[in-house]
Amino acid sequence: MNEELEEREPPATVVYNSMANEKNKNDALIQENKVKGNMFYKLGRLEEASECFLRVLDMDDDQVDCRRRLGLCLLLLGRHSQAVTQLEKLDDQEDLVAAARTLQRMQRHGCPYYILGIAEDANLKEIKWAYRKRTLKFNPDNCQGSKDERQRRMDIMQKVNYANDLLCDADERRKYNAVREFIKDLADSVFADPQKTMKAKRKKSGRTTKRKKTKGN
Repeated sequence: MNEELEEREPPATVVYNSMANEKNKNDALIQENKVKGNMFYKLGRLEEASECFLRVLDMDDDQVDCRRRLGLCLLLLGRHSQAVTQLEKLDDQEDLVAAARTLQRMQRHGCPYYILGIAEDANLKEIKWAYRKRTLKFNPDNCQGSKDERQRRMDIMQKVNYANDLLCDADERRKYNAVREFIKDLADSVFADPQKTMKAKRKKSGRTTKRKKTKGN
């Protein structure tokens, strides 16, 4: 009986090889999703990039870099609460978490520039014009439709009023723009191609050296 059990039990080397093959397959999938996630980000397909990084974390929860990239993608998508949840799991990222929370507070109704349909460098006159245009279009008092339509307009006007108040307040707008720029710059640096970054630095360094030599002569 014992001899039969021993024959059925797979050798330790077989078990080890099977585990090693499984690990290699898992590592390959992680790398594949990392590459795809970076590619989707550069194409502006943030939703698909987020899904790739989520798959990586499902396979290996200790992928710190992927968690940072996921958090940044979620922030840029406007999914602030999910972003904060991911970023809080990282060590030494207090500045990023604080920026994410600030953006979550200031963008609770969405991006104010998007809501008013204006450019980020719009002046006060353009902001007021866009606000007036939205007010005329979505004023619930002018609604002749159903209660649902009136409620829809009230919800839209809540967002429009908030966007207008934020952008017309110079200090709040400056703070909002600074947080957005911080997150965008960080995302660009995190997703930057190391080789291209190195080439750019070398090129810049070469130009500086050349200028100095010319000036000296």
